[in-house]
Amino acid sequence: MMINNLNVKRKEKVYLQLEKLTQEIEKDNILKKMQIGFDATSIGEYLNINRANTSKELNELTNENKVFKIKGKPVYYIHKANMEEKLGVLLDKNTFEDIDELKSYLKTQFDEEKNELKMEKEQETDIFSQYIGADCSLKTQVEQAKAAILYPPSGLHTLITGSTGVGKTTFAEAMYKYGVESKIFNKNTPFIIFNCADYADNTQLLLSQLFGHAKGSFTGADKFKDGLITQANNGILFLDEIHRLPPEGQEMLFLIMDKGIYRKLGEAEHYEKVNLRIIAATTEEPNVAILNTFLRRIPVTIKLPDLSERTLQERMDFIYEFFSAESKRISVPIKVKHEVMRILVIYECKGNIGQLRSNIQLICAKAFLEHIRFKQDIIVVKLSELSQNVKDGVFKISEYRENLAQNFNNSLVEDVIFDYSKENQVNENATLTSYDEITFTENFYEIIEKSWEKRIQNNLSENQIILELNNQIDSYFNRLFSKIKPKSVYYSKEAIAKVVDLKIVDTIEEVLNESKLFSKHYDKKILYGLALHINALIQRINNGNVNYCENKHVIESNHNKEYHVAIKLRDELENNISIKIPDDEIAYLTMFLYAVKDVDINKNVGIIVIAHGENTATSMAKVANQLLDTEHACGIDMPLTANVKDIYEKVKAKVKSVNCGKGVLLLVDMGSLVSFSQMITEETGIQTTTIDMVSTLIVLEATRKSLFFTDMNINVLTDDIRKIKSGYDNNQKTHPIIQFNNNKMGNDLKNNVLKILEETLTFLDYNKAYNIFDKILREISERMEIIVDESLRIKFVFHCSCMIERVLRNDPLEYSQTSNIVQNNLKSLNLIKEKFIYVEETFGVNIPDTEYVFIFNIFETLVKHI
Repeated sequence: MMINNLNVKRKEKVYLQLEKLTQEIEKDNILKKMQIGFDATSIGEYLNINRANTSKELNELTNENKVFKIKGKPVYYIHKANMEEKLGVLLDKNTFEDIDELKSYLKTQFDEEKNELKMEKEQETDIFSQYIGADCSLKTQVEQAKAAILYPPSGLHTLITGSTGVGKTTFAEAMYKYGVESKIFNKNTPFIIFNCADYADNTQLLLSQLFGHAKGSFTGADKFKDGLITQANNGILFLDEIHRLPPEGQEMLFLIMDKGIYRKLGEAEHYEKVNLRIIAATTEEPNVAILNTFLRRIPVTIKLPDLSERTLQERMDFIYEFFSAESKRISVPIKVKHEVMRILVIYECKGNIGQLRSNIQLICAKAFLEHIRFKQDIIVVKLSELSQNVKDGVFKISEYRENLAQNFNNSLVEDVIFDYSKENQVNENATLTSYDEITFTENFYEIIEKSWEKRIQNNLSENQIILELNNQIDSYFNRLFSKIKPKSVYYSKEAIAKVVDLKIVDTIEEVLNESKLFSKHYDKKILYGLALHINALIQRINNGNVNYCENKHVIESNHNKEYHVAIKLRDELENNISIKIPDDEIAYLTMFLYAVKDVDINKNVGIIVIAHGENTATSMAKVANQLLDTEHACGIDMPLTANVKDIYEKVKAKVKSVNCGKGVLLLVDMGSLVSFSQMITEETGIQTTTIDMVSTLIVLEATRKSLFFTDMNINVLTDDIRKIKSGYDNNQKTHPIIQFNNNKMGNDLKNNVLKILEETLTFLDYNKAYNIFDKILREISERMEIIVDESLRIKFVFHCSCMIERVLRNDPLEYSQTSNIVQNNLKSLNLIKEKFIYVEETFGVNIPDTEYVFIFNIFETLVKHI
């Protein structure tokens, strides 16, 4: 605490000591204390300076307007700049008669500051000023959006990217509203929204919806029709999920973007003029999912961040807004326990803001049940209302404790009441959120209340009612959440180059490839992670913030190989991007390389099926992939007329493409294909093995073991599959005919199917499931007069078993063409439903039509007649 450097003048010592003391004053207590400040005697004691000399220096500092004083006995002094920073106001006075005058003066300053802030806020009229994060996490995105709307003469086409739930649709609407506010558009300017996924299964209909069509352009086009492009003329056309627009549709937009003209579907000569701006949105990586020729015509790309990339304060703003909205919707105050608030701020929310909102609605719906049950005046949200994935956030509290304390200053230790009757209760900025709109039934709480009353009238117990309504709520929100499941993440050099200089990425990639520190097929996430690390390092160096490492010699000794790669990386980076990297940073680069060296992709033995016939190999591979939900098995068909050398070259190329470093197992049927393995290994250096006379079950078992036993090398896998196949062969000697046509299955085949079912199913008894679905398959096949082979039997049993587990989890498959298929195949579907009545009764489920359609599709191509 003491300032006592002999080279510092006495007045400077006094000034610095007063600054340190003033820093200890808590802002929140300034107006509450009876006295604040420090007298000359106490300051002098810290410095071993007598009171008279300390007082002399303090008065000089007051005259220089560096210190302000409060008169009295004794006189108290405060460091002026430090107090101004602490209070966030400028103090134009430096002498006060007493503490009361100081408090009155400060109160006046605070009121003036509030009025100025209020006036500034009132002057901020554009729609983006209401956005949560507009001045922080979304600052760059908002600037991009405004520039795209205002750019002369007619704005810029824009692509909005980001994960599901981050708010792309809402952001696009805000761009349109900003255009209206800025007088770029008038109030009647159209803003047309079209989701390309809605018609993705019918390209012709999709293009007709967008561009319109001429009479007779396709079956059913009995009249001339304008499309959405015509409706959007002189305004904005928002194309959501643009990656679902087929390439021909993207190409048809080129003329609009280049020349402002387009043709309706089926129109051969006539062009129509149009003036519109396109705002597109996608959850996918644009360079992967969208034509490059289309991307080149989009000058502005706006990437909206995930919720995990937003600040904790912004996340809290969303939480406040969503609870406030629910209180308003129900017209009842909501009290949220402080421990719930803490968990909501930090739990992992993969579906982003959309999921956070839906999670809060689910929480409120469950708490609403208690409100009805006990006739409370207020809804109380407790930990018990949270779903398990949200509750798991409690395990993260310890790692976020310091961050929570810094951001919320202990405000999360008290319960929060959200009262719909009080306007601007909290978080006045949070008036426009950015989340993808997920349909939520407006009268959902009314439905719950009526369901409660109906069950009361039916004399159900309260516990039974709670159980049933909780299931109803869970089912509803499971369907809601299914719409906001996050998409797969694409990793590409182009993607990382948007945040990191491409020279850095190329340099790292070159050094890693030369170093042989990683395998040939190392996970590219290692490259991109290292690129981000280097990018952050360069920013730290530019800011003068360099790490010092005391153990660098120990690190060099223990991790010599990684250390030399780090040296090489340092040298290449210095040459390519002209920056000096300190020696101490080499140690940190070494440890980074050491840490990620083993973070490699799971290496699996590759699986290739090769068989004579038009579709034999691909059919077996397809069955295995479908049952295991993978694309791991590859099929290569060998038509009887095909040239063997051509097939060999095709197999060799496929071996090179699927090899991940552990070799490739070739599953073949017969003949010359058996000799491929040795030739390919000699030519490519890739280890391959062969198993001949394969069946669908062998392909399934080989694929399953390759996927699930990543520590198994190719020789062990090959021996294992040969033993399994040998067992089949021996059994077939005893039972020479497996009579599929008579719907019988050999014990060996059944036992292996049961084994896989046992490892796959979570809830069902695998024996029971097998017997039920085997019986139903026989009954349906007899009625439909179809022949059941091993592929059909395995596929049917596995599909139906997994289907029941999906339905039990309230997570059935969706199929956009369900209604059309049901209408056109009523007879077949009614037969299937009739046979599945027993299944529904046995497992206590209601199977939706979407799942029945998938079952129908299994039989569709085999049906002769009913």
